[in-house]
This record gives sequence, structure tokens and C-alpha cells, in this order.
Amino acid sequence: MSNNSITEENLILSKALGNSNKIAVFIFNENNSLNFINKSASIILNVNLDDDLSRFNIHNIFDFRISEVTSDLDKSSEISKEINILNGNKQFISTNTVFLKNDNNITALSFIIPKQISENIINKQSLALNKISSILNSSFELDDTLEIILDHYKTLFEYDKALITFLDGEGLLIKASRNLIDAYNNDYKNSLLRGNKLINKLIKSRKTVLGVINDSEESIIKELCLNISPPYSYIATPLIIKDTLFGLIVLIKEKVDFFIPEDAKIAEAISSSAAYSLKDAELSNVFKMQLEILEENITERTKALEIIKNQNIKILEADKVKNEFLANMSHELRTPLNAIIGFSEALKLKLFGDLNNKQEEYIEDIHVSGIHLLGMINDLLDLSKIEAKKLELNKTVFSVNHAIDEVKNIVNALSSKKQIEIKVICKKKKIEAYADHRRFKQILYNLLSNAIKFSHENSEILVEIKPDKKDLQVSVKDFGIGIESKFHEKIFQKFHQVDNSYSRRQGSTGLGLTITKELIEMHGGTIRVESKADKGATFIFTIPIKDLSA
Repeated sequence: MSNNSITEENLILSKALGNSNKIAVFIFNENNSLNFINKSASIILNVNLDDDLSRFNIHNIFDFRISEVTSDLDKSSEISKEINILNGNKQFISTNTVFLKNDNNITALSFIIPKQISENIINKQSLALNKISSILNSSFELDDTLEIILDHYKTLFEYDKALITFLDGEGLLIKASRNLIDAYNNDYKNSLLRGNKLINKLIKSRKTVLGVINDSEESIIKELCLNISPPYSYIATPLIIKDTLFGLIVLIKEKVDFFIPEDAKIAEAISSSAAYSLKDAELSNVFKMQLEILEENITERTKALEIIKNQNIKILEADKVKNEFLANMSHELRTPLNAIIGFSEALKLKLFGDLNNKQEEYIEDIHVSGIHLLGMINDLLDLSKIEAKKLELNKTVFSVNHAIDEVKNIVNALSSKKQIEIKVICKKKKIEAYADHRRFKQILYNLLSNAIKFSHENSEILVEIKPDKKDLQVSVKDFGIGIESKFHEKIFQKFHQVDNSYSRRQGSTGLGLTITKELIEMHGGTIRVESKADKGATFIFTIPIKDLSA
């Protein structure tokens, strides 16, 4: 162990924490190699204090998030981070670590998070994923949606009291509450006073707030004019769509230091999903309002028509805003799901250690559900982009033969499970097309995956390519369950699925063929189906083979 490049400040710090069993000290030199450790750190790494530490560096001690830390240390000399340490037994240890940079040294002070707390956080996170999925898939009335959200929070946090408020003009209006019937009066909205500093700060920052109240000190609970006697802890999390805050969710526990920072992150993740469900429920109420008006026998026909006209305008505007919003939210929706899929796959591969049977089962469920949910979200986002006129084609000249081979490789896992052979029929060895390469593969993938889904085991699928001077014709033929003629037009409509027991077992959004048809028509092509029940199906599409704008 060499102290030549350790600053005097770090030496003082290392001596002060040298025998600490709660804080591990690591000091790294300008090359990010380990230069010094205290007793607690030596136990974690399973080395002696006088061993050669040069084989350790900052990147093989901490997990992958250390790259973000070292990059940020160029901008700030002090960073606090929840990060894992890889111990001598190749196991991850959860820590809260402060990184300090001075001169050419980086000092890491790691507080070890007790295992039981770490396991509790992981359990909550897993449960929260299920709750988020449940909230996103709900399609209830607004009041029912509010109650479901409060139920989910109760399961996760075991709160004593809770409320959901919406911004209404210059005040807040309680939309739902639990165990607060005696805590506010009937004139609640008008009882809000000006100068609510903590509430205004939360609204401006749009960040979840944790609080602990022991006496008469100021709190968000008091600013909400709720009559609750201390001591208590609370979480206040905002309801946000894009950058617009429209409400708050507040959870209260009549104990001090009940909630921890990880609870705030989980609550914030759920509130982001709850916000979409609540706004969808409100939009659904608009549709139901229109339906009620239509069902009534209104004698003043002119007035009724005027009301319907205004409601239709609002619905069209709301639908346009929703489509534009979803079209612009692809990154925000896809990124967390990709993280869930990536981390669950890493756990499946046992990169961070062995799992017991139950953990393997749960990780597999998370991974499969994540992929399924990502596929559904991708379909919804693609359709929203198309309807909002946000999807643009990036046309290039590419090899059709190569594109088909790429798609065959992608669906190979699906076809192999059912022992289905995919045969490509093409008289020319080299065919080129002028189209969006990625979208062409998406069209072919949708048709092939559909064919595999509805084919019998040990069968085959035929892909035939016929080019001419004007158009490229591609057909995908299977020998599966087929489609009755009365459904030939309907299957290309949004959310439509042929109603039989086999198709219901497959599970999907019902958007694949809709998106396929839209993408083909954006290229200037057409698609049709030839099929009979129990006789298989052939989907035939054409796209221009040359640049029509030239």
C-alpha cells in the first residue's frame, strides 16, 4: 500500500475512519487504481491492509453506475450515490456512497445498507412493477380508478391516511381519501390559504417529498389544512403528465421515520403511471357524457345537436393531444422497460450470482412480462405516431433478399418452438427496393410472426417475392387456422381480433395488422388477404420498387 499520492486531507480522513465498521473507505489515485483502504473496506474485499492493492480499481469494486459517477466528478467535486460494491465473494453489497474528488485522488465513503432493508426494497420494487402494470391496464370510471390507486399504495406502504387532490383553479380539490373524514371540512377547496410555501415548492420542483413531523412545525399536511396530530411521517408525490402537474398524492403514517428515500422513488414511479390512468378515465367520462346525451330523447333538437358538436370538438382535440403526447413519449416509456428487461436478463444469466428456484421463477415472469409490455407499448406508440402524423419514412435503396434473411433470423426462435419451416421463393438472387429499410422489416416481421402464431405445429410458411418494373410484390402464406371471409376487412382495423378460442389464447394488442397496413400505404402500396376458415391465409402486399418522387 502506497500513500505517496494521498493528500493530507485524505490521510486525516482515513485515520478518523480507520477502525470504523460501518463506513468503508476507499482512496483511488489518478489512474483510478486503489491506493488506500480502511479496516472495513479490507473485510469487504477480503484482503489484508498491507496487501498490494494495485490489482483493484474503481471500476471493478463498484457496479456499472460508477462510470456515471466518474464522469460527473469532472463537474462536481462531491457526489452521493446508491451503488453496489462487489465483495471478495463476488456478491453485491448495497451502499450509500459519497465520492469526493480533490487533486488527483477520488475518495469513496461507503455506508453499508443493512441486508434486511435492501431485501425489503427489492420486494417493494417487484411488487411495484406489478402494481404499475395493473394501473396501466385498468379501464375503470374515474372514482374506481382513484380507489384502485389508493389500494395499491396501501399494499405497498401500509399507510394510515391518504388523499388524492387535483388542482382546480387556484386551489386543490380532494378527489379521494382514506381515513380522513374528520380531518377536513366540507368547504375544503375554499379553505386553502395563500402562501403555501411547501406546496408551491413541490409544484415547482415536481419532486416527491418525504417529511417527518414531531411537533407543531410547518409541513405540507398543515398547508393542506388537514387536522392531524403529530407525530407522523408523510410522502407527497406529484401527478404529472409530460411537464404538467395536475394533482398530488399524499400518504401519511402515524409514526416517525417510517418512510425511507427508496419509498419516495417507488411512490413517484407509481404516480407517473397513475397520472396516465386518471387522465384516461377523465377522457372516458367525456365519451360517456356524449353517449348519455345521445340516449336521451331531447325535445330541443337544435340545442342537443349543438351540445354534441361541442363535445365532438373537445373529443377530437383531446384525442389529437393524446396522440401527439404519446408520439413524443416513446423515450420516456421505452427506457424504463428496456432497463427492466435488461436487468432481468442479466439476473437470468446469473451474472451477479446464483438464484434460488423461486427467484428464478419471479425473474422469468418479470422478463417475459417486460418484453410483452414493451411490444404492446411499441405498437401503441407506432400507431399514435402514425395518427399524429409524426412518423416519417427514411427511404434508401437496400437488398430485399438480405432484409428477408434478417427477419427470418429474428423469428427463428418462434418458428423453432413449433417446428415450422419458413421457405423463401424468389427467382432472382438480387432484388433491390427503394423504401424504409427498418419499416420494411417491421412489415415482414408482423406478417411472419402472425403466420407462426396461427399455424399448426410441424407445418411450413411460404414467402414469395415477385418484382417487376413498377412494384415489388411479397406474399406470406401459412397453412393454419385461416380467416373467414367476413373478417377480411375487419382484421386491419384498430384493436380488432378474430373472435375464436385459438386467437384469444395468443394475447396481443390487435394493432399489428393495422400498423402493417398503415406502413405499406405510407409507402404508396397496398395489402390484401386471401383466406378461408381452416385453409390457411395468404397476405399479399406491394410497394413501389423505385423512387416515385424522382
